[in-house]
Amino acid sequence: EPVEPVEPDEPEDALPPIDDDPFSQNAPHGFRRWVDDTGRYSLEGRFVSMEDGVVRLVSADGRYFRVNWDRLSGSDQQFVRQLEAIASTW
Repeated sequence: EPVEPVEPDEPEDALPPIDDDPFSQNAPHGFRRWVDDTGRYSLEGRFVSMEDGVVRLVSADGRYFRVNWDRLSGSDQQFVRQLEAIASTW
């Protein structure tokens, strides 16, 4: 007999939703536009990891890019912080 999914309770210390939710169905396969701190350069890609102050991204064509944390726009830095916060709860 099929089992109905149950919605988990929201933790009291849950982060507020972000505008560019990485798990949103609105973003195909987690790709988003990443912008540098000057606003002049951007990349359509998906977050892979962050280590030692370097963010690793992969583009839709499979190429990997490394971007220094301090070169990301403020909104992209916030996005990465929230991804890391989500991942730390797993």
